[in-house]
Amino acid sequence: MNFLPLPFTKITEIPLGPVTIQMWGLLIALGMIAGLILALKEAKRKKVSDESVLDIFLWVVLSSMVGGRLFYVLLFWENFAQDPARIFKIWEGGMVFLGGFLGAILAIWIYVGLKKLKFWKITDVVAPGLAMGIFIGRLGCYMIGDHIGAVMDKEWFWGSVIPGDDQLRHEPSLYLSINGLLLFIYLWSKRKSLKKDGQLSMVLFMWYGVARFFLDFFRVEDLEKYSDPRFWGLTISQYLSLLIALFALITFHKLSGKSENKAVASSAKKKATAKKAPAKKKATAKKAPAKKKATTKKAPAKKKAPAKKAPTKKKATAKKAPTKKKATAKKAPTKKKAPVKKAPTKKKAPVKKAPAKKKATAKKAPAKKKAIAKKTSTRKTKK
Repeated sequence: MNFLPLPFTKITEIPLGPVTIQMWGLLIALGMIAGLILALKEAKRKKVSDESVLDIFLWVVLSSMVGGRLFYVLLFWENFAQDPARIFKIWEGGMVFLGGFLGAILAIWIYVGLKKLKFWKITDVVAPGLAMGIFIGRLGCYMIGDHIGAVMDKEWFWGSVIPGDDQLRHEPSLYLSINGLLLFIYLWSKRKSLKKDGQLSMVLFMWYGVARFFLDFFRVEDLEKYSDPRFWGLTISQYLSLLIALFALITFHKLSGKSENKAVASSAKKKATAKKAPAKKKATAKKAPAKKKATTKKAPAKKKAPAKKAPTKKKATAKKAPTKKKATAKKAPTKKKAPVKKAPTKKKAPVKKAPAKKKATAKKAPAKKKAIAKKTSTRKTKK
């Protein structure tokens, strides 16, 4: 089944009256602006100041342009050997993405070192915006036909034909653009779950490194004029991509290991705290019943004592009351009975019942009375 290739016309410039806008430069600028907006949004979530993000943006723009252009000049020096002034004509195109990428990373590292910020935290803030910038910027490469692809084995509808060649070819720039969009979607969905600083950046490096390594096989090889320099069958970008992916893989595992160790340490602390907490609670629980028990024992004792004492007092009162009455009752008849006995016996009975002290008085009293009686009887005899 034959597919018609996309009706494709290279658009390198957009004329606007006296001003001509370069398509590639326009889309690169749009990609940078989109990346800045996303970085500012992510910075708020990670509590990074807008001022820091704007400063980093300026550093990244300049360093990526210098790095990308420098790598391109090194790879295609023969194009500039006759006229070195062309090195500074960036508007004519000619930059290497990985050169700009490494230049941007270097600029961020220098900036955070001067401002004493966390490097991986800043790269995580920038990562989703960088993926969006790749998506839009690679569309600019696609529009100007910057990267010629290898010949297609099958005729797919997205293939393109370059002037002077009747073969249907791949579009590496389009593949890289779609890869950037997918990468952005994944990073944006994982930015909250990957909490350790640097993990999101490492995902970006691994993804792009692996994708770039395989997508570069779709670049042209049969046309020497458009082909990238290769060493042992691989481009410079492929070697760099492998190194970046390997570095990201090792760093990601280190960061994950640190977070796991911290998680284990925190769980161990929680377990230790959980063990100590029941012990304290148990001790408190043991002490609490003791206090309650003591209180319960003391409480009845206090209540019981008044109950016992109350009857005792009453009993004592009851016993004492009859005793007083009994004593009164006994004494009353004695007093009444004594006069009856005293009349015939001349008060002999009171002498016996009186106490010891009173006995002497009682004995003296009758003696006096007896003397008086004798005197009275003597007087009566005299008469």
